[in-house]
Amino acid sequence: MKKKWLLFTIVLIVIIITSLSVLSGCAKTDLLKVANSDNMFAYENLDEAKKDWNLVYSGKSENSIFSFAENGLTMNVDGYAYASQEIKLKPNAYYKVSYNYEISEPLEGTTENPLYSIGLFIGFEEDPNFNVTHEKRTNHWGVERKTDPKDPVVFYFKSDRSRVYNLKIALGTKDMPVKGSATLNNLKMEKVPETVAKAEGAYLYNLKSTIFGRASVDNIVYIVLGCLSIFVIGYIVYILKSRDLAFETKKSKNKFYNTLQNNKAVAPVMLISITLLIRVLILAIQSGLAAQKSITESLFGFNLEQLAYQGQWIAKHGTVYFLKNNLSSTFLPIPLYLASLAGVIGNTSAASAEIITVSLLKLFAIFADVGTVLLIYHMMAKRQGNASALIMSLCYSLMPVMFLSSGAGWSITASFASFTLVAAFLFMLEKNYMLSSTMYFLSCMTSVAALLFIPAFILYAGVYIAFSIRDRKTKESVLSIALFIGFFFIFYLITLPFSLDFIRKGQAMHAFSHFISIVKGKNVYTLNAFNFQGLLKNNFVEITSQSTLVSILFVIFLLIIVAILYVKSKNRLQLIILTSGFSIMAWTFLNRMTPEALILLLPAIFIGAVLYNDKRLYFVFLLYTLTAYINLSYVHLIVGYDASGIIHIDYSKTPIMYVIGSFNLLFVIYYIVVLYDILISKKLSVIKPIEMKYVDHVKFQTKKITNNLKLFAAKINVYFSALALERKQRKAEKVEQKEKEKIKNNIEEDKENE
Repeated sequence: MKKKWLLFTIVLIVIIITSLSVLSGCAKTDLLKVANSDNMFAYENLDEAKKDWNLVYSGKSENSIFSFAENGLTMNVDGYAYASQEIKLKPNAYYKVSYNYEISEPLEGTTENPLYSIGLFIGFEEDPNFNVTHEKRTNHWGVERKTDPKDPVVFYFKSDRSRVYNLKIALGTKDMPVKGSATLNNLKMEKVPETVAKAEGAYLYNLKSTIFGRASVDNIVYIVLGCLSIFVIGYIVYILKSRDLAFETKKSKNKFYNTLQNNKAVAPVMLISITLLIRVLILAIQSGLAAQKSITESLFGFNLEQLAYQGQWIAKHGTVYFLKNNLSSTFLPIPLYLASLAGVIGNTSAASAEIITVSLLKLFAIFADVGTVLLIYHMMAKRQGNASALIMSLCYSLMPVMFLSSGAGWSITASFASFTLVAAFLFMLEKNYMLSSTMYFLSCMTSVAALLFIPAFILYAGVYIAFSIRDRKTKESVLSIALFIGFFFIFYLITLPFSLDFIRKGQAMHAFSHFISIVKGKNVYTLNAFNFQGLLKNNFVEITSQSTLVSILFVIFLLIIVAILYVKSKNRLQLIILTSGFSIMAWTFLNRMTPEALILLLPAIFIGAVLYNDKRLYFVFLLYTLTAYINLSYVHLIVGYDASGIIHIDYSKTPIMYVIGSFNLLFVIYYIVVLYDILISKKLSVIKPIEMKYVDHVKFQTKKITNNLKLFAAKINVYFSALALERKQRKAEKVEQKEKEKIKNNIEEDKENE
C-alpha cells in the first residue's frame, strides 16, 4: 500500500509541477515593452533595442536601416523592413492603436507598378493581410496630412481566438517594397469596449491568425490535456488488463469478450481500425485547415518540411546532384526515397505541391504506425491471448506522443524507425537472426536514434555466431558473418544514387563519410532534450574534449554491464530490456541527444512491460511517455522554429528544462532499480487480476483507502495525544523538581538561621 501511495504522489507532483513550470512564462500582461517610461524608443544602442524588438529587413546592415532614438523609430529602406515585438492579447477583444509619424520625403514604390505598394503601417506577423489588403488601410506615404501632425493616427481592431501575436512596425513588405525613410513614435495600444471601437468612426479591422501550425503559448492547454490523457488511458488499460487476467482461470459470460479471444480476425481488425481512425482523422483535419484560402502560410514542423522540400527537389532534379545542392540534409536513405515518391506525386499539382507531399509522407508514416502496433499485437497474442494483446496494443497506439510524433504530427522518421525496430525485436524473440539483423539495419538507415540499440544486436549476433561455431553449424555461421559484411555493400548500393557525382570526382567513400557526419550531428551537449545535460544548462552549448572522453568511458562501462548480464543469462527478452536501460541511460547522460530520440526508446520499454507483465515497468513506460510528450510538444507547440531550425529553449524565460530534467533523472534511477529487481533479484511485481466487477472494485478500493486514512488519522491522533501527554508529564516533573528545590532551599536556610 505504501508503494501505491508513493507512485500516486509522484504522478500527482509530476502533473502539477509540469503545468506550473510551463505556465510560468505566461504570466506577464504588459502589452508593449519600452525603453523607458518617458520614451518607448529611446534605447542606448541597437543591441539594447534588439532585446525587445525583432528586426527583419532587406539589405546588408541593420545599423543603416534602423535607428532607435528619442524622436522615435526611424527606418531607412530600399526594399522593406519591420521591427516586431511579441504581445499578449485577450481573445475576441477590441483594441485601440494610436501613434505619431513623420515622413520628410515622399516614399516611392519600387515594383513595376508603384501604385501597388504600401508605405509605413502597423501590422502583425500572424496575419500578413492585416492593414495591407483592405480597401481602406491605415498606411502613410507622403508629407501631406489631412490632420494636425501632432494629432495621433488612430485605428481599432478585434483579435481572434489566439492570445499571442507579434506586432510589427513596418515600412514596405517583401511583395510591395518601397524606397525612403519614415519615423514612428508614441505607439500605444489599449483594450477598449466594443461600443467604443464601433462608435468612434475610425477604421476597425479584424485580426486573424492566418498561419497554420504556429507555435504559441496558447497551445499550453493541449500539452496539459495530453498529459492528463496519458494517465487516463494508462489507468483504463491497467484496469482492463487486470480484468482480462481474471478470466484466465474462469470462463467469461460476455459474448464480445469470448469472440475476441476465440476469433483470430476480430481483434486485429479492431486494432487496425482504431489506429487508422485517429491518425487519418487528424491528418484530414490538418490538411483541410492548411488548404483553406484564408491560410497564408502552413507550418508542419521543421523536420517534416525539410524532408518534403528535399523530396520535391529530388523529384524535379534527380538524386545525382542532391547532396551537392543540399549540404545541410541530415536525412538517411529510406526517408529520402519515401520523400522522393511523395514529391513525384506532389509535384503533379503546382498549387498544392507542399501540402500534398507532406500529407503523403504522413500517410506513409500512418501505415508504419499500423504495422508497429500489429507487430506488438502479434508478440502478445502468442503469449497472453487475443484480448490482452488488443488491450495493450491499443494502449501503445492511443498514447498522444505516439501519433503526434509520427504520422499524424511533426515527424515521420520515428514511425518507420519504430516499425523496423519492433520487427527486429520480434524476430529476435523468435530466434530468427537473419530477419532480425536485416530489420535493424533498415531501422539504422531510417533514424540515427536507432543506433542507441546497437549493443543488443551486436551481442545477439556475437552469441549467435559463437554458438553456431561451437555447434559446428557451418552454414549458419558463414551466412551470419556474410550478412554482417553484406550490410556494408547494401548500404553502398542504396546510397549510390546520391553519391554518383562524388564518385566521379574520386570520392568513392563519400557515402560512408556523409553517414558518419550525420551520426555525429551538431557538436553540442543537447538539442532541446530535457535530459541531464539540459538540467546542467548545456542546451546547444559546444561539447568539450573532456566531456567527450567521459562519455566514451561511460558508454564502455554500460556496455560491459549489459554484455556480462546477457552472456550470463542468454535470454533475449532480458537483452531487450537491458538495452532499453542502456538506451535510457545514454539519452539521459550522453551528448547530442534530441527529443525525437526518446520516441524510439518507448517500444522497448513497452515490450518489456507487457511480456514480463510487470506493473513497475508499465509505470515506467507511462512516465517516459509523459516526459517524451512534454518534451516534443513543448518544442513544437510552444518554442517553434525558424529558417535555420528549431529555436533554442531560453533558460531565462522558462525553468522547464530544469524541472523536467530533474524528473528524468529520478525516472532513470527508478528504472535502473526496477531492472535490478527483475534481472538480478528475480523479483516481479505482476499485474494482479481483478476478480470483481469494476464498480465493486472501486467501492472496495474506496473503502480500503477510507479505512487506511482512518487508520492513519488514528495513528496521528495517538501520536499527538502521546506527545501531549509526554509534554504534560515533563511539565509536571519540572513543577515537582522546582518544589523539591524550594523545600531543599528552605531547609538549608533554616539550618543557617539556627
